[in-house]
Amino acid sequence: MTNANHVIKEGQFVPEMNGYVILVGGEGSVKYAFVGLDRATGNITTLHLKSIKELAKRAPSLGLIP
Repeated sequence: MTNANHVIKEGQFVPEMNGYVILVGGEGSVKYAFVGLDRATGNITTLHLKSIKELAKRAPSLGLIP
């Protein structure tokens, strides 16, 4: 299973960003893996790390506090 598919299967959907996130940890600051999806096709478009600060700003539905 690819990393992106793991995030989709085990992660949480974020409607504001049309993608999934999952906590991956990290030293110094908390990081989340983010998988973005194409709104028309549902295909995976991106996989990268996001900081808790960025997610708190862009995805208030997660209720994260940086």
